[in-house]
Amino acid sequence: MKFFLLILMIASLCSCTTFSEYSKDTKAVKCDNDKWDVCFANEALRWNYTSFGGIYTATCKKEFKKLNVKNSPKFKNVLLYGQSWVFQAEYYILLNNKKNPEIIF
Repeated sequence: MKFFLLILMIASLCSCTTFSEYSKDTKAVKCDNDKWDVCFANEALRWNYTSFGGIYTATCKKEFKKLNVKNSPKFKNVLLYGQSWVFQAEYYILLNNKKNPEIIF
């Protein structure tokens, strides 16, 4: 029984993620206006986002690890992580940012 509990605890720790439960619904979609833009949509949240091209993205921890980012995500509730291959930049689209709750868009 103790062995089973130990395995369950290890599995639950390994499955912890900084990505939101809604991030799996974030998908790349075709942009209407410009062939250089990259568009994303999350129908569950009724959310759309347009970014300049030249980025690698992740919507889960597994995709994030494939990008070979040296550090863990810096925020909780990440909907979309982006890393530019043109510029040395990264960005996060967050759901319910608790670090700066007074910022409302």
